[in-house]
Amino acid sequence: MRQKESDIRPVAATNQICDVIYLESVQRFLDEIDRKKWTLHASCPMCGAGAVADPFVKNGFNHSACPKCELHFVNPMPDTASIAHWYDTSEHHKAFNRLIEKVSDQRREILYKKRLNQLREITDFRSIVEIG
Repeated sequence: MRQKESDIRPVAATNQICDVIYLESVQRFLDEIDRKKWTLHASCPMCGAGAVADPFVKNGFNHSACPKCELHFVNPMPDTASIAHWYDTSEHHKAFNRLIEKVSDQRREILYKKRLNQLREITDFRSIVEIG
C-alpha cells in the first residue's frame, strides 16, 4: 500500500508550515544564493530515466517529475552550500521541526509499525542488520 503525505504530515501541521513559508521570504533566500552552481538534471537523479516531465513551480523552486519512478525533485538541484544556508536560516525549517515534534509518536506508528510487522514475519530478530 502506498503511503500518502497526509499520513505522516497531518493537514493542520502542513497548513501551518505553508503559512510560515509564505510569511518567510523565499525570494530573500533565492536572492542570497548563487543559482549558477545548481545542477540541472535532464534525467532522473534516482533511477536515471532519460526524460523528466511535468515541470511545475512550488514556492519559487522549479520541480521536475520522473515518469518511471515518480520521484519529484527540485530542478535545477541546489548545491550543498545553498541547502546548508536554507537549513541554517529558514524559519520554515524551524517551524517544521517544532510541529513534527508534536506528532512524532503518530508518525512513528504509521511509518514503522508496518515495517516492524513485516520483519516479524521473516526473521527471529537475532540476525538483522539495519543499514542507513
